[in-house]
Amino acid sequence: MITRGRFHAALVAVFLAALAPALLGLAGTAAAEPRLDRILATEQSLTRKIEQAERRLRREQKKLARAASDLERRCAGQSIDRERRMRCANLSESLEQNRESLDRDAEKLARHQERLAKLSAKIALQHKRTERQQEKLSKRLARAEARVSKAEQQIATIWAFIDSQAGSEAARRAKKVEEYRARLAKSERMHQRWTEKRYEYRTAPEALGDG
Repeated sequence: MITRGRFHAALVAVFLAALAPALLGLAGTAAAEPRLDRILATEQSLTRKIEQAERRLRREQKKLARAASDLERRCAGQSIDRERRMRCANLSESLEQNRESLDRDAEKLARHQERLAKLSAKIALQHKRTERQQEKLSKRLARAEARVSKAEQQIATIWAFIDSQAGSEAARRAKKVEEYRARLAKSERMHQRWTEKRYEYRTAPEALGDG
């Protein structure tokens, strides 16, 4: 015979049983997909690196422009002596090397910017995926809440009938009580199932990468 005490003990067992698979589900989801906060940290680090590279490139470009102007001013004309021509040639070669170095820096900066654009797109996509998952979980949770509530109402109604008929000695009444006890067992199983589902849907958002 099912008693109220056994029923409440069963509810406690339901929550304890639901805890283990839910935690395993969280761990599996976290391992399968990178945490969003980790990706955001990478994006911030790359953004700082790009900003620093841009500032350094602008400074070097200004220095190169001044050096080119100075070279043109100091080495213009045909009347300079041989020693000055050699110095001008050395300066010109150094200037060209600096220009090539800046070109390589600019190419490296462009690659960083391209990587940042891809990373930002990935973050936006993951945000959308997380929003869709949260919306889906919200609907599932609402459905589970409704079914748990319905099962609890059915259980309460059946218990009320069993209590009202428990003292009857008539065979018909006893048979009816047994039928309602069978319905009670079915409702309790349904209640247990949807209580587990509700717990799963409540805890699932923690594993979506939102943190």
